Amino acid sequence: MRFKAWILLALCFALASGAVGLTACGGDDDDDNDDDDVVTPDDDDDDAVSPDDDAGDDDGEVRAVYEYLLIDTDAPPPNPVKNAATPDEYNKIPLFRFHAETDGKAAPPTRSIVIFSAGLAAGSNQMFHLARSLVELSRGRVEVWVPEKRHALLEDQFGMDLAEERNDPYIGYDYYWLGREVEGRTYQIPSPTGSDTDMMSEWGMDMWVHDIRRLVHMVPEEYRRTNVFLAGDSRGAGYMQVYAGYVFEDGSIGADEIAGLILWDGGFNAKNRPPFEFEYLNNLKALRNGTQRRYLDLQVRDFWFMEIFGMIATEGVGDPDDPYVGPDGFFYDYGSFGLLLPLLTRGHDVTVTNEAFFSMVLDSDHIPYPLFMGHLGCLGGGPVGHDFLGDYPAQDGATYHWTRYDECDPPELVDSRKLTRMLWEGPSNFSDFHHSQRMELDMTVAGDMETEGTWRDKYLPVHSSRMDAPVFTIVSRLYEKEGLMERYRGQIAPTRDGLVPREEDEDGFRLIYKTDWSHMDAIAVEKKFNPIFPVLLDWIDGWSAGEIPPGSVSF
Repeated sequence: MRFKAWILLALCFALASGAVGLTACGGDDDDDNDDDDVVTPDDDDDDAVSPDDDAGDDDGEVRAVYEYLLIDTDAPPPNPVKNAATPDEYNKIPLFRFHAETDGKAAPPTRSIVIFSAGLAAGSNQMFHLARSLVELSRGRVEVWVPEKRHALLEDQFGMDLAEERNDPYIGYDYYWLGREVEGRTYQIPSPTGSDTDMMSEWGMDMWVHDIRRLVHMVPEEYRRTNVFLAGDSRGAGYMQVYAGYVFEDGSIGADEIAGLILWDGGFNAKNRPPFEFEYLNNLKALRNGTQRRYLDLQVRDFWFMEIFGMIATEGVGDPDDPYVGPDGFFYDYGSFGLLLPLLTRGHDVTVTNEAFFSMVLDSDHIPYPLFMGHLGCLGGGPVGHDFLGDYPAQDGATYHWTRYDECDPPELVDSRKLTRMLWEGPSNFSDFHHSQRMELDMTVAGDMETEGTWRDKYLPVHSSRMDAPVFTIVSRLYEKEGLMERYRGQIAPTRDGLVPREEDEDGFRLIYKTDWSHMDAIAVEKKFNPIFPVLLDWIDGWSAGEIPPGSVSF
């Protein structure tokens, strides 16, 4: 069972469930995208990002920095079966605000704010590379806000926070994996069906859209429709589709207060059959009375190990004289990942560095389902064999290391050392262990993003036929045959100018296929290999108007 679970994790890890089903990992075979824009690395030579584009100019280098904020927000209704209200400490929105820092000079004026949501079971760290890239390449005219779903506040981060503070990954290893006491504390996990999660039965899409609206409303009203963009990756794109069509209490929809919608390699599968009302209510009752888990059925301890091993394999972490830590170290415990070792090595008696093992688990050349993996680099240190599953270390007795993305021939796309750091750095992490099942139950009610005239409207009113905000979307190889965006384009209203339908308006619905990218590539590709960023920034600039006055946003 655990081997099967880790194979599934290896496949779903970057996918974060995407667009199909409640917790599914796959898709169907629709292929109706023949007429859409396809950007290849050579399509945008004039705008392509070169290695020196982020090196600064005479005005100083622009660096992206973030502030971690806890934004007060409203409490959802209490669990009506258990009479359990949400405690005040959970009525917060964790928010990472990425903005520019320019060599001690005054920050450039902000022209646009992009609120970027991660996907299903995905932590905010998955958006950090995208956020930094957009801020730096825009030279600070774009801010990126990355909200955490509030159920992330349930995570016991004590062990990793202390490990990071003291630069000692063994603290996290002891606390989470071995279950040892650290400074008088032991790892605590909330019960998925117990009294400590009773309130989670009401942590659904209605709560989430109101939390996002709370963030939108931190921007003065006169700048929302002209300067605020909503974005989502993977399943997060589907969440933003719900927000854009959601009918609020005042009769407005989410799209009325945004400048545009950015759907980054994901969305919700409109072809899935919505539940019958009795099915929805039965599942809701089970969440409320605790006979169904209130957060996703994840092996939480194993996800913590993934974060710990990422820290162990990160450059500059731990004692530099410790042979077990660092990219070139050899840690003695692979945890549940170790069950993949015979598959990755094809049974050869080899030694691999921490970075090599971590990268092989996630690299497209070493896993039999490369659609879900990234292009992280290549093996070095000995001969490499190849079979129908991919590449493998082929020389018994050899020690293999990892050759980084820009040292391979041809170069690959993702810096493995940045990826290991993305797993753990900061007060968040790469995975969202306690993702609310109520959110996913409500997503099935959203159906095809149009609930008007159905029983579903009283539970989640989503009227995408009124959604007239411009849309920018990219599609990787993972979703190229899904037809998700083509269907969505056919469901929504014409763009705001009302002059042309969406299929004839490139800026009103910009659809770009990047079929040489995997799903992980889409969030982690290095700027110099990413032709989409300048296209996206031009699109954002085209739909923005003026600047947001400094100090006008109320954090």
